[in-house]
Amino acid sequence: MEKQGKQQDAEREQLAKSKSLVKNKLVVAAIALICAVALVTGGCFTYSAYTANGFLKSVAATGTAQSLFASDLLTGYMSTPSNDDLARAQRSVTVYPSNGQCNFTFSIYNYLLSNSNFCNDKNVTYTLTVEGHGLDGTTWSYSPRPGNSVMLPENQPTKNDYTVTFPEDKLGHAYFVIKATVVSEKSPGTELTCLAAKVVPSKRAEVKTAAVEGALVDEAGKFTDYAAYNYRVTVTGAPANVTLTWGENVEIDPFFEINHGATVDAAARKATFTMEPGSMVVNFYRADGKTPGGWGDLGISVSGTTLTGTTETQ
Repeated sequence: MEKQGKQQDAEREQLAKSKSLVKNKLVVAAIALICAVALVTGGCFTYSAYTANGFLKSVAATGTAQSLFASDLLTGYMSTPSNDDLARAQRSVTVYPSNGQCNFTFSIYNYLLSNSNFCNDKNVTYTLTVEGHGLDGTTWSYSPRPGNSVMLPENQPTKNDYTVTFPEDKLGHAYFVIKATVVSEKSPGTELTCLAAKVVPSKRAEVKTAAVEGALVDEAGKFTDYAAYNYRVTVTGAPANVTLTWGENVEIDPFFEINHGATVDAAARKATFTMEPGSMVVNFYRADGKTPGGWGDLGISVSGTTLTGTTETQ
């Protein structure tokens, strides 16, 4: 009897192993089928990264970008940031005084600025607060001023612009704490708690010639939290011919050439284009098989000349 019992136990163990093997084969087959469908339908798998601490999702690039809730000035946070958090990652903006007043504008949106086809496929609702400090009771404002919450509708590329205005004589003293707080129960389109920043305005230096400058938007964040990178190009003074270069660890947004009328040489890792005074954000993604170790490994830089041919600063 004991021998028969051991034999039955062995048979049951063998049967369990067989079922597990069959299950594993079915999983592998299912994955292969999904990949085949993606190839047939023209889809591909990529990473989407936003200005959020540790907020990356792998999605199929089929025309929408899941979980996109972003800003050109505010940083995304998974939990409510403290004042110290905001102070460490404060943002500076250049203002242009006029008639004794200064202003700056920031935007909140649900799509990739470089390609509006990549849009959040779920609603995001937020409330906006702007706190002014160092203004000593003077009159300042921001507009438009939402009465209640604001919704970025699903599958509709939407960008809301807000302008903060304050007296010129408060430059050097004034700063603003801006928060777009997510209404979680109405926001299946994001896992962020808020977009926020401490914003410090500064006066524009007098510009006698054009200047072309560039900076990584998210460099204050933890590098390993990102699989894609935003680089802001700024032109001041006059229109310029801009040359943007990058290292072997990244690739430029594949839609950049079409959206901005640029000439892109992927082999030389270089893009050239003409740009009016202002700023724009260029998206870069990790190159296949590359794992950069830090911001310095991206190798992104920009230079430019005025349209008359004078070499300008970077």
